[in-house]
Amino acid sequence: MANPFDYKSFYVTWYSRAKAFALEFVGNQHDAEEIIQEVFLGIYEKRQFLSLESGGINLTAYLLTSIKNRCLNLLKSRLNRKVLHIDDQEQVFIDRISLQALEQFDTDFPDQDVIEARLKTALDKLPDRCRQIFVMNKINGIKQKDIASSLGLSVNTVESQMAIAYKKLREELRDCLPILLFLINII
Repeated sequence: MANPFDYKSFYVTWYSRAKAFALEFVGNQHDAEEIIQEVFLGIYEKRQFLSLESGGINLTAYLLTSIKNRCLNLLKSRLNRKVLHIDDQEQVFIDRISLQALEQFDTDFPDQDVIEARLKTALDKLPDRCRQIFVMNKINGIKQKDIASSLGLSVNTVESQMAIAYKKLREELRDCLPILLFLINII
């Protein structure tokens, strides 16, 4: 017998990451929230058919694919409705870039262990102090002022090291950044 799908746990685990992923492409909170609510409602309505056993549906891939498709639909709709005024040109350009990025985005991605291994490799390439500060803040959840105090640094130094870490990690992980935003939600 299949393990029952724990919708509440799935929702709590993935909601904020899913919203951040949608927001990256649609560009505003309202649209991102609406997309995520529709996707989670669809999953809720199908919950009795879902299980977490191996060999079943990959729920993370299903969630990501559903969000991608809803974002694509919204962006296409936006572009079709735009009245091409000078004021709208910048938004049209942004929507077209987001649409192209989403169309090329592959939702068949390796499991979370593979992604986390890529992140670990990228973290290992950071300078020691930079990595230490990033891990303390983003992995261990320590506030920047507390990191500064415990390491005998200024808050500005901690902020600078975090900026360096973000820049280097984005460069190193650029090909899988949307997946990292979705799965790990720290960059």
